[in-house]
This record gives sequence, structure tokens and C-alpha cells, in this order.
Amino acid sequence: MQQVCHLRSLPREDEIFMGPIAPKPGDIALRSNLKDPEAAVTPPNDAQEGDSLENQSPGIKKFEYFEVNQVNFRLLLLERDSTKPEIHCHLIPASFEEGFRYEALSYTWGDPSAELRSIWVNGYPFRVTRNLYSALQKLRKPLPNSEQYRFLWIDSLCIDQNNNQDRNHQVSNMGKIYQQAALVLVWLGEQSRYSDQAIDFIEKVHALWQLGVLEYYTRPRSEHYTEPEWKAINFLFRKEYWQRTWIIQEIQLAKNVLFHCGDKVFTWRVAGAFYDFLHSNRLSEATYPGFFDLKQTVMQSPAIQLLESTLVFQKQDMTLKQLLYRHEQSKCRESRDKIYGLLALASDCRKSEIQPDYKKEISEVYRDALTREIPTTWEATAGGIDLVFYSYFLQSILSVSFQIEFPFKHSSNDDPVAFVGYSCGLLREDSRVHSEKSGTFPLVCAISDSQFHASFAQGLKEKPPPAASSVMVNQKKARTMALWPRSRQYVYVPDVARAGDEICIFSKHDSALILRRGDKPDDGNWNLVGNAFVMTTEKKRRQRLRPEIKSFKYCVPDYDMWPSPTNDPNGRFLIRMSAITLQWMTRV
Repeated sequence: MQQVCHLRSLPREDEIFMGPIAPKPGDIALRSNLKDPEAAVTPPNDAQEGDSLENQSPGIKKFEYFEVNQVNFRLLLLERDSTKPEIHCHLIPASFEEGFRYEALSYTWGDPSAELRSIWVNGYPFRVTRNLYSALQKLRKPLPNSEQYRFLWIDSLCIDQNNNQDRNHQVSNMGKIYQQAALVLVWLGEQSRYSDQAIDFIEKVHALWQLGVLEYYTRPRSEHYTEPEWKAINFLFRKEYWQRTWIIQEIQLAKNVLFHCGDKVFTWRVAGAFYDFLHSNRLSEATYPGFFDLKQTVMQSPAIQLLESTLVFQKQDMTLKQLLYRHEQSKCRESRDKIYGLLALASDCRKSEIQPDYKKEISEVYRDALTREIPTTWEATAGGIDLVFYSYFLQSILSVSFQIEFPFKHSSNDDPVAFVGYSCGLLREDSRVHSEKSGTFPLVCAISDSQFHASFAQGLKEKPPPAASSVMVNQKKARTMALWPRSRQYVYVPDVARAGDEICIFSKHDSALILRRGDKPDDGNWNLVGNAFVMTTEKKRRQRLRPEIKSFKYCVPDYDMWPSPTNDPNGRFLIRMSAITLQWMTRV
């Protein structure tokens, strides 16, 4: 077991951050962590891709993480010494109660399969990505009267990435870690001619903004208003960093932010001034050829979208679903992080309703997120209007794989889901549509669901559904039927469908259900027969405005039908079914 340095063995916070004399390594005995100092040799930084440290030098000892409990975390002490070729760091335990001053790094890991670089942590070699290595090189540079150590929190170093339990606990703390950091340091990567030009432009705008003479900068044909500057801004604001899911909470929860790009830096206040400048009415008076296209491109960049999101977050709470919709295009290597990376911001997850768990199957993470939108009563509320689309959306962003063999049987004790559907018309036989060629039909099935209940334009039964769900889906031969009273509208149905069955369709999605009146028509209840797809035309598909809607092959009522059944409040079905049935209906 490696020896662990504790905060009590270090200088006081004011001695480290504010003291005139930096502590000496011997004063805090950090270098005593080596098990066998003679066995540790400086690892080569030019190792081949994929080589482990053990393969490079059999004599090198392997770094091991010390344990911290669920409410504590680790801090990294980065030695400020740019004269040595090696980067030396020390991990120490810390807790929120100590009120310790530290900075948190926000960056992109980079390609983990690319060449790795070696640093030293607690006297042991540790491999990091090239991008993090570059950041540490810059951050360890001594400044006038600076301390010997820089106290940092860095996810890839302070979390044991190979220990799921540690990942679960520390990822749960990340929102609080960034919220309590004295400063969030954003690393945008190494500088280039374009990044230098962009940051100089941003700083000039801020300087003029402070002087109150910004009209000089926005007047028509200003000599400062050059195309290369705007192209440089667009380059900077579209760097890979801005597309990461995790930076959303890291930026929005920060007390203050300092952006680094190589040796260039700019503050959050400077970035905010440029955002205001970009949205200035005076800016629209510029007449530089092609300027408006450049401006629009910059305004649509991930960096500006993040700034806008931060402003929205400061003014109003957002649920997990709202955050996921807003940040759909953000990227992460681990699909679970599409959810976990936004939990600290979600107003409906502040009581730890969802806990990060990297052992969970992706389908379980999907269910956790979907559960936040399930009505707490058996009456489908307004929140259930787009639940069908939201189920599809979650499976899409999480890359949920739902592969089954028929007949598909499923039993569980999971709570059912409740949502809204819309009457689309009745099925009728029509011989004119039976000329479809074999092999052109979608997958349509007969479905039975013990938790299913539907009622037309009235509330669902208040009595609870069966405690356990029993679902069976069985593929059937497909055929086409016509819809009445919608002329020229045809439906793919399983061969168990019959004339007089009702087609129920859903907002923003192309799934449909076949419903049949119960044995007692007066009680207003309907039974589930199976799924169906209403046909549409290629022309209508091309006219859909939203990109995610264009991907649906069959009829989406909000866009392909006129009048849309979703506009008729009297044509609503209130539906309850097993969550697994909804997942199967909306599989990607």
C-alpha cells in the first residue's frame, strides 16, 4: 500500500497560495511516497502507441490510487517547475468541509488511442493524453511570487478511471467540485496563428466595450472589421473542446472561468463582452461583403451556443429533458455521460433521483431518464404529450440496442408509463391498396400488455395497474388497409387488424397503435391489438423542418397530416402501458 499524504501534513492554505515563500519539498515529505526510489526510472515520452508502462520498463512500479469515501475527493498538486523535463504531481485526499482553495481543469481528453505521454504522480509514472500533457506543461510554469504547488482537480487524474465504484462516487461529486473551485481553467489546446488572432480580436472588443466606444468598432466599413478576424473567431469557437458534454456543467457551475489557448488567456468577462458585441444592434449596420454570413456562422458555433445556454441556466431552472433537448449535439465517448454529464444542472435531479452507475446497462440508464417524465398519477398530464418521441430520443442519443427474437416475452415489476395519443381514424378494407410488393412492409406485430389501458378523452382508471407486467410481442404478416375518414391515407397493419379498429398516432413520432373497443363499449375502454405505420409521401418528408423528424420513414401527424390530429383536444387517447412496450415501439 502506498503512503498517502494528507492535508494536515501540508502547509496551510494561506502559506501555499498567499505566502511570500514557497514551501520546500522536504517540509511536506511528499517525495516519501515511492516504495522503491531506486526502481523508478524516468519513463520515455516517445513510447509507441499501445505500449504499457510495464512493457516499456519492467522495473517501473505501477501507480495505485488510494481510496477516498463517497463525500471526499482527491486533489492534484502540480509542481511549478518548467526547468525539469519531467512533470511531477502529487495526489492528496481532500473534503468539501475543509474549504480548501483549488482550481478545476476543463479540457478535452483527446484521442486515448493516440500517443500517450508520461508524467509522475506520487513518485510513480502515469500515462496521460497528449492534450492533457500540454495543459500541464503550461500550467506548471512559475509566475512571479507564485507558490511551489498549484492545487488542481483534473478528472482523468483525480478519479480512478478503472474503478467503477470510484467513478460512480466521484462523478456524482463533479458538479459540486466545479461549483466550489476558486477558478475553472479551460484548456482549448495549443495556440496557432488563428487562435492568437481570434483572442486578440476578442480582447480589442472588450477594451473598446469598457471605454464605451464600441460604435467605433461596429461602424460600417471599419478597417478593424476584417474577414480574417471573423474566420479566426469561427475557428476558435468551433474547436473540439466546445462540443463536449461535460463542459456544459463545468462552465455553467463555475464561479469564474479563465480560458487558456497556448500562452494566450482571456476571462469569462471578456467572453461575455464579445457575446454582447455579437448581438449588438449596431453590428447589423456593418456592410462588409459577406459579413452577415460570417456573423451567422459564428453565432451558430458551439461556443456561442454554450454562452447562451449559460445565460438561460442563470435565469431559469431546466429539467433533465429540457437540457438533453438543448444539448443534443454535444459529444462524449461514454454514452451514459449524455445523462450523467447534465445531472448537476437538472432541476428535477437535485435530490439524487439518478445516480451515476457505470455498471448499468445502457437500457437501464434510458429507463432512469425516462422515469423522470412519467406522471406520478394515472392521469396522463401535459408532460406525457411527447413522451413517445422522448423515449425514441433517449434511445437515439444513448445508442440503445434493442434486439429481440419473436415471439418476444417480458415480465417485470416496473411501473407503467402514461402518455397521450391521438385518434387518427378507423381502419377499413380497400382492395386498391393490396398491390404492394412483397418485402416492402415494415415490422408490424400483435401486442399484448397486461398493464395496458386506454380511454378516449377522459382520465385513466385511478385503480393501480397489475403490480407485474406481462408483455408479449409476436410478428405477424403485414398488409395494407385504408383510413376513414382520411381519404388517400393508408396504413401498414398486422393481419390481426380488422375493419373498425382505431388508429392512435403520437406527436413528433411515426409509431401508431391499433386499438379495439372493449367488450363493454359503454365503459369507454380500449384494448391493444398491435402496432401500425401510417404511410406518407417523400414530398411531405422533405418538407419537415426539424432534422430529427426527417429521419422518420412513415407519417408524423404534426407535419404530414392536415388538419393534424394533435390539434384536436377532443380526439385524445389517454394511454397507460408497460415501459418495455414503449421502449420496443420507439426503438431506434
